[in-house]
Amino acid sequence: MLTKRNKPMAQEVLDALPDTYYVVNINRKSIVQTNDKKVKAGAACYAVLFNRTEPCNIKKGQCICQLNFSDNKKNEFYISAGTAGSQRHFKVKGSLLKKQLALITVQDETDFLEQKEAFKQNTKRLQRAEQLAKFGYWEFDVQTKVFTTSLGGKLIYGLEKNEITLEEVRTFNLEAYQDLFDSAMKALIKEGQGFDIPYKIRRKNDNQIRSIRALATYLPARKMAFGIVHDVTDTEKLDIVKRQHQEYLSLLFENMNNAFAQHRVVTNDNGQISDVIVMDVNPCYETLFGIKRENIQNKSIRTFFPDLSDEWVEKFGQVALTGKAEQFIDYFSSLEKFLEISIYSPGQGYFVTSINDVTKRVEAEIELKETKEKAVESDRLKTLFLANMSHEIRTPLNGILGFSNLLSQDGLSNENRLYYGKIIENSGKRLMTIIDDIIDVSMIQSDQIKIDFTEIDVNELLNEIFTVYTKEKAEKLTRIKFKIKPITKDEPCLFYSDKSRLFQVLNNLLDNAFKFTEHGSIEFGVESIDQKQVVFFVKDTGRGIRVDKQDYIFDSFRQAEEGQTRSHEGFGLGLAIVAGIVEKLDGKILLDSVPGKGSVFKIVLPHNRLPKNTTRDEPNRDNVFAHPKMPKKVVSFEDEEISIALLRTVVQRQGYEVINFINAREGIEYLRKNSADLVLMDVKLPDVNGYEATKIIKKEFPDLPVVIQTAYAMADDRKAAFESGCDDLIAKPLTIDAIHQQLHKHLVVKE
Repeated sequence: MLTKRNKPMAQEVLDALPDTYYVVNINRKSIVQTNDKKVKAGAACYAVLFNRTEPCNIKKGQCICQLNFSDNKKNEFYISAGTAGSQRHFKVKGSLLKKQLALITVQDETDFLEQKEAFKQNTKRLQRAEQLAKFGYWEFDVQTKVFTTSLGGKLIYGLEKNEITLEEVRTFNLEAYQDLFDSAMKALIKEGQGFDIPYKIRRKNDNQIRSIRALATYLPARKMAFGIVHDVTDTEKLDIVKRQHQEYLSLLFENMNNAFAQHRVVTNDNGQISDVIVMDVNPCYETLFGIKRENIQNKSIRTFFPDLSDEWVEKFGQVALTGKAEQFIDYFSSLEKFLEISIYSPGQGYFVTSINDVTKRVEAEIELKETKEKAVESDRLKTLFLANMSHEIRTPLNGILGFSNLLSQDGLSNENRLYYGKIIENSGKRLMTIIDDIIDVSMIQSDQIKIDFTEIDVNELLNEIFTVYTKEKAEKLTRIKFKIKPITKDEPCLFYSDKSRLFQVLNNLLDNAFKFTEHGSIEFGVESIDQKQVVFFVKDTGRGIRVDKQDYIFDSFRQAEEGQTRSHEGFGLGLAIVAGIVEKLDGKILLDSVPGKGSVFKIVLPHNRLPKNTTRDEPNRDNVFAHPKMPKKVVSFEDEEISIALLRTVVQRQGYEVINFINAREGIEYLRKNSADLVLMDVKLPDVNGYEATKIIKKEFPDLPVVIQTAYAMADDRKAAFESGCDDLIAKPLTIDAIHQQLHKHLVVKE
């Protein structure tokens, strides 16, 4: 307790203190002494200090001061006073002087605490905002090289604490962005230069790659840098999606097959449509109308379509104003096209047009009737062809079967026997010609026809043909002049082409000429020859071909005369074969015909030169029917009795020994034990096919010649035959001449 003797001295001490202090008797709840001039000694402490009407926070009979200052230690506590809405908050600090006296200071912390609470709430709001916006605030101490970051920064980087060194931050950066980050930080630290940079980090807590945008500013006075980091990963993804969507729409607009245009309508003061402005068009629109985009954008549609009627403008405008779509097809004479136009409005006052060129579709519909008529005609031609085919095949068969039957009868004179045999032979040749023509057409249509280019002596070829027809048409040549026009001595007479196919072309044209010419003349040869082309011709004075028939005379199964009233044999393949072969020879065929006066066919072929290092094969002039000097042995592989009999007869008549085997294995075993000079091999055998048998024979007896005989006449069959290793090939039906040639080639000439 202060005495009167020391009270003035204590008061002087209190008055000298900078803060307001109170000496309180905590038992009596009264102020004993204070340097607060407004307060008198003896006043109730709870009333003066805390604006209360009764002691503070009584607990177990003691007030809050008694509870906090029960010992000699310094202590502090907070106490609130007042009612809700006007409550004040005080901070009490002090210590016990004597048993009952305490020296305390009281500060009104109401404003501070309210500001602190507001700051706390604002911090929470900021943190929520940081999380939502994915940004964080940071400070950087230039001297310590330490970052202090907000909660948002911690979340972005996946940190466990809010302080991190510069070196630690660098470990988050992707390698591609390290130099950019280092340069920015170096400029910030050494030059105080702020930055705004994008970079990518790998967040360590979940290993995700995040896109970051960081901004910084520098305060030299504090040697501190401040900034924010923004996680823009989701924004970038959204931007990519938006950009891709925009690019997709742009690509769709630019690359759509339809012409596409955007427009807006112009109305006058009365609301009537006065004009249409073109806003944009796509490349297809430019191509369709021949207008450049830059020349039509934001200009009146009438600038480029001056003939556009008011009706069209009104139609466009109504779509733009009402939103009701339109679609129609119209013919544009300026473009010579049928266009399908679709019009719709994306918004009031605007419309777009999608224009599709449907010319082909409309023309297809127009041609549908013609196609149907052609189908009917095709069916008619097919029926006619089958009838002709039946007739053409049955006619020679009738001769073969009929005269074969006559030959088997007794009492025939030698003269009749020879005559009947000749008829059978001619009928067989005619039937063979039909089969050959069908095969040739099939090969041409399937692009399997084989072309073998060799050097050709044109005059030699023409003379060969002339000799053949002079002999074969001897009877008709009594009424017709048959002339040849060879190449003169001053002109080159060698060129490079397929001799057999060219022979076939001229042969077919001459056959037609002789077929349809009863009187007058037939001439063939070379019309002209130069460095670029050779022009062959066949000219006759026959009945000619009508103009309306000339368009399809080179089609398969078509003839100038059709039906059952035809005056000549044949079923319309000759000229089709000619056209197909000429095309394969890289040439063209021309026709000039006048009904009643005759026809001229011209074959124009390129004047190809003989490739270097290629030699011309000289024909062998030996007598193909010469007999060998000594008997030789021929082994045949054949399972058809008729073919066996034919081969045996022809070979034996040439003076050779012949032995036949139906099964290939038996024949091969025979060859292993016996000698032979020639093998004639059929393809279709009961046990092993002829190709495989040939491979075995050529492997074991490479010097033994093997000639394959086959009824298969396609190019692939020839290829398979020679791939098996055979030395030559004969196509069935076998002729005596063909057999003689093979015997001569492999037995006589070889000897």
